[in-house]
Amino acid sequence: MSMSTNKQHTVSSFAAPTSRDLAGFEQLSPDEKRQLLAAEIGKGLEGTPRKVSAEDIIAAVRARLTDD
Repeated sequence: MSMSTNKQHTVSSFAAPTSRDLAGFEQLSPDEKRQLLAAEIGKGLEGTPRKVSAEDIIAAVRARLTDD
């Protein structure tokens, strides 16, 4: 997301941010944090809902973990 400072701020995942994501987020100004969060929320609201249950997601994660 472009900010007024012309910096590009990204977070790999707001659901499970990395330590690098958290450190970078903490370096942002309050206004930059609000802009980044608003953009991420907007992405979620614009997305197409998927018809996947929690059980489907858990099964997929378990399958990935046991495939090693």
